[in-house]
Amino acid sequence: MGVELSRNNKSKPRAENTLKRSDVVRKLHHETGLSSTVSAELVSRVFDHISEALIRGDDVKLAGFGTFKLRQKAARLGRNPKTGEECTITSRKVVTFKPSVVMKERVESGLKIETDNQETGEEAAKMTPSETPIGSTEKRSRKSKESPAIKRKEWIALFELLGSFAFANPAFQARKTEAFIRSVLEVKTIIDPGAPVTRKSISSWVRLNLNRWSKWAETETLIPRFRANLDNLRNISHKPDIIFFMVDIAIAENDYGDLDQSLIAQAILEWDMPATIVSDIRYVCPEFIPDFPEIS
Repeated sequence: MGVELSRNNKSKPRAENTLKRSDVVRKLHHETGLSSTVSAELVSRVFDHISEALIRGDDVKLAGFGTFKLRQKAARLGRNPKTGEECTITSRKVVTFKPSVVMKERVESGLKIETDNQETGEEAAKMTPSETPIGSTEKRSRKSKESPAIKRKEWIALFELLGSFAFANPAFQARKTEAFIRSVLEVKTIIDPGAPVTRKSISSWVRLNLNRWSKWAETETLIPRFRANLDNLRNISHKPDIIFFMVDIAIAENDYGDLDQSLIAQAILEWDMPATIVSDIRYVCPEFIPDFPEIS
């Protein structure tokens, strides 16, 4: 059982219910086997990268978690809390945070994010590299009796969905491959941490299947296939996250077109996503879906 990040204990003072940097370092140390020193350095680097991006004025979007943005607050009148006298509060920069839809749902429902690996079983071994990158022959160090969180058919559908935004346009393939690989690894972390999906296996899969989507686009089968894959994933969890991974790949290198926008719209409508999904996408990339129809 992994070390829980949550320190919630109502019998303790409120100050002790706070997750601290040291807790994150300790969790990383226990779950990865890295030394405490290395774990602390990695955590510090992550925080440093986030801080540096905000200092530059960049937004920081963490899929499945939320978005940090820098805002300029105008000067305004206020009161001195000690004297009650009016005073001018100068303009200043503030960091705002907007949680993702998935994070809101997790917090509202009180769901705990499990850290234990899940065994993908014989399903993964039956797959071939041409179908999906999880057909790896890597040995698993731990085994579980649990079923895989995502099945073979769903993995194939998921990779084809994400690939539509990376490889349908040959002109963008080289620049969007990295965004595709990064998104796949994040999908694995969120949906099925135990799946034997690695950067190497994903790269091999991309090489074997790179031209699949451009051929579908040429033969006008891309959109029907996309819709079929949406249907195959209708019952999968974390659909809002998957849509944001689609957007991440689509807007990589600022190269996206009408097809990308159309596919995102279809995913939102086919999966009957709430209107907050549209507002969250606009929050991250306002120009991506400017004319998207209102949905309930």
